[in-house]
Amino acid sequence: MLIDTLNGSFLLYNWMAKTTARPTGHTSGDNHRLFILKDKEVEALYGLPQFCDHEKAHYFTLEEEENSLLVLFRTAVSKIFFILQLGYFKARKKFFGSQLLLAQDDLCYLASRYFPHLGLQPEEMTISKPTRLQGQAVILEINGYRLCKGKIRTAFQEKASTVAAIYTKPIFVIRELFHYLKGHKIVAPAYLVLQDITGNALGEHLFRMERYTNQFLSESHKQVLDELLSQKESLYELTLLKGEPKDFSLKEMAGEIQYHLLLSPSI
Repeated sequence: MLIDTLNGSFLLYNWMAKTTARPTGHTSGDNHRLFILKDKEVEALYGLPQFCDHEKAHYFTLEEEENSLLVLFRTAVSKIFFILQLGYFKARKKFFGSQLLLAQDDLCYLASRYFPHLGLQPEEMTISKPTRLQGQAVILEINGYRLCKGKIRTAFQEKASTVAAIYTKPIFVIRELFHYLKGHKIVAPAYLVLQDITGNALGEHLFRMERYTNQFLSESHKQVLDELLSQKESLYELTLLKGEPKDFSLKEMAGEIQYHLLLSPSI
């Protein structure tokens, strides 16, 4: 168990040393953040949906309950933006701020579908922040979703800490966090926020493992482990030790014994 934990910490330390200084290409001030997802992956998760005609007809079709909510919005334009946000939420389970104004094609589609007699042009449509937030609140209510803030954000960060103790690679941590958000019906926070939460959780786990190492290992054991982890062949053997045997056959059990004998000086 100790070997497994130390190996994970060692690999994480080296991985973070190589990646924490890598630019992500999203802002000029994020060079300290972990590089987790490629730009295309971030765009796929957080960019405006690009609907085909079939998808527009599907996501922008209102059910009876949804249609009854249009009375909450005074103008035709505010109704259009509500339908736009609702359709995007159905597809991505997230909201878009000022990016909504860039959805010219979808705005044109909604205007011609729901208010053809008004002759509305997408470039003439705009939405105030209070109206946009009002629409989001309604959408959250009817879908049973919550925003990731306050106590929910705190619980999410605690989940990240738990996951970081299991996985040493940020990509695995962030995948588990997305599963958590979906399972608990929570709107995903901004990508930069996820980067920070993931990086902090991994960093805290690394420092915690370093503290345990210094507290419970003697200097001789530390030296043996340093030598073990610095040798490519030994590192491979350590990786084998982390894996579970396929079954309880004589061959697998003999292999387990051999792995432990190889590493017995440091156990």
